[in-house]
Amino acid sequence: MTCEGSADKVAYGVQPDSEQRLKTILDSVQVGIVVVDKSSMSIVDANKVAVEMLGVRREEILGSPCRRFFCHKKGALCPITELGQSQNNSEQMLMTGAGKKVPILKTVASVELGGKDQLLESFLDISELKHAQKELERANRQVLKQQRALIEEERVKVLLQMAGATAHELNQPLTALLGKIELMKLDKGDPKKLVQHIPAIEQTGRRILEIAKKIEAIRHGENMPGIGKYHDLRLDEKLNILCIEDSETDFAKIGALLKGYDRISLFRANTIAGAVKLMERAGFDLTLSEHVLSDGISLDFLEIVNDRGLEMPVVVITGHGNEMIASRVIQCGAYDYLPKDMLSKESLTRSISNALEKSRLKREIGMAHRRMADMSTRDPLTGLYNRRYFMEALEREVARASRYRSGLVLCMLDLDHFKLVNDTYGHPVGDRVLSELSGMLKDFGRESDLLCRYGGEEFAIILANTELEQARMVCERFRQLVGQHQFRHNDEVFHVTVSMGMAAYDRASDQSALQLVGLADDALYAAKDEGRNRVVAYVNEGGAGSKPRIGRVFISQGFVTEEELGKALSEQRMRIGETLVLAGRISLKQLRQALTYQKKAACKVGEALRKLGHATNDDILWALRKMKRKLGQILRDNGVVTDEQVQWALAVQRHDPRRLH
Repeated sequence: MTCEGSADKVAYGVQPDSEQRLKTILDSVQVGIVVVDKSSMSIVDANKVAVEMLGVRREEILGSPCRRFFCHKKGALCPITELGQSQNNSEQMLMTGAGKKVPILKTVASVELGGKDQLLESFLDISELKHAQKELERANRQVLKQQRALIEEERVKVLLQMAGATAHELNQPLTALLGKIELMKLDKGDPKKLVQHIPAIEQTGRRILEIAKKIEAIRHGENMPGIGKYHDLRLDEKLNILCIEDSETDFAKIGALLKGYDRISLFRANTIAGAVKLMERAGFDLTLSEHVLSDGISLDFLEIVNDRGLEMPVVVITGHGNEMIASRVIQCGAYDYLPKDMLSKESLTRSISNALEKSRLKREIGMAHRRMADMSTRDPLTGLYNRRYFMEALEREVARASRYRSGLVLCMLDLDHFKLVNDTYGHPVGDRVLSELSGMLKDFGRESDLLCRYGGEEFAIILANTELEQARMVCERFRQLVGQHQFRHNDEVFHVTVSMGMAAYDRASDQSALQLVGLADDALYAAKDEGRNRVVAYVNEGGAGSKPRIGRVFISQGFVTEEELGKALSEQRMRIGETLVLAGRISLKQLRQALTYQKKAACKVGEALRKLGHATNDDILWALRKMKRKLGQILRDNGVVTDEQVQWALAVQRHDPRRLH
């Protein structure tokens, strides 16, 4: 290698052959290299890459002070000659001949050439790397911003869904209350009828109060930060942090950065296996993990955390990695990724705070989803599944029984004379009876049995993989258990009984879930008719079809004429509308519209309600079930039949060949 301006070619102690060989070697490397005379701090040689990076002719570079291109800040001291530093892979700025600053990674080594002390300076252009790093930081900030936005969006969605759920729950009792007020206006001239409306209004008011309490619990049951705000946690709360680090130096550095936070307890494990053992003995709020460990990498630890379902945030802190690894660990569940060369007190505490905050928000959203799921599927008083969930579950069980030809029994249970309990001891005691009975059902039933509150004092039990006779014995034992149970109010002890109706799924007739409910309901009504406190099972011994309608029995026994029966049925259908109004399923205005439409279209009230969109098929079926056994009462009230004739007709109906047992 030659140095222009030097009269002696071998001033560096390099022979001509060796000189050419050294020049070839230096020009072949892909980093810039300059040789600087240590005494004058001027550049005496440069390879091709250095010439290209400096952007000036080689002749202009040689002899120039190195400060022209390196350490160019005015007044800056030379880190080698004046500060006595040994530089290795330090980031600096290179000033090109055109005055452009280029970020470089520079290494300086002292060498002796030709008996002179020289500096061999190599440098690598890292401008593209710096640009990529800035882009990555920008992308990371954008991802974090999007994460926060998604978390807040999810929280808003959950709160809105909760609000919708509670509003839906409020809708029915409020509609019922308005309907009852309308009925009271119609009966304002009859004090006796007005008094009859009071218990129903009280019951509706209590229902609204229950829902209001539930809404209050949703709003204040959890400490949920304001929507749209993101709070950085202060590290002044008690935290147990596990650090998985096999380097004594790096662990000491992390401990020093967290020094001063007295409420943070830092625990250490050298390996993943050691960390797992510590986690089995103690609970940790957060884990700081090195990526490369003696028995695996951080991805292996994250897999263990995920497999065990641990809701513990993990932050990967490592000196072995790149952005590809960072992306992988984040995808596998790490909350953050920190390179050790960028580790500082600010970056570490910020990462811990963000990880804890994201973990808390994740738990909050999970709790909100679970609460909302319970609100939509659970009865708040008894904790049993509600009617909506019951119908969905029954449809699934019917489909399963049909597919796998397995047994399925539906049992409907109703408390006998429950109104008497409410009237005697008050509605709060009645609620306690319902809750206590629900507890008995939970304790008595199998894990596979699905228990539901069907409505009011009526319950439904789905017995999967069960035959009718087996279910009958189980229900009989439970009926006896309830009859022997002592319910208490103050110092008074009282007993209640239950009537139970059962129906088994019949694969031959391909029953629907709604049909199975109707058969079990028929069996329950039969149990009531036969004196209550008994179990009745529906058995279709006469093939397809069901028991004869009570109206047909009255006709067959000669108790009524077709005309008298028609008038009673018309009155019963009128009461269907009243039943729907009292239950809050339709308003009084909607009933009036249906009655007007009925006259014009010459159709039934239920059909009119359906065509006008005021009621669904389920609403009409529900009302019809509520009106069962009322036909005899209507005929008796109208003076068409006697009590003895009604009882006789019911007995004939019960003993039809297609009967209930």
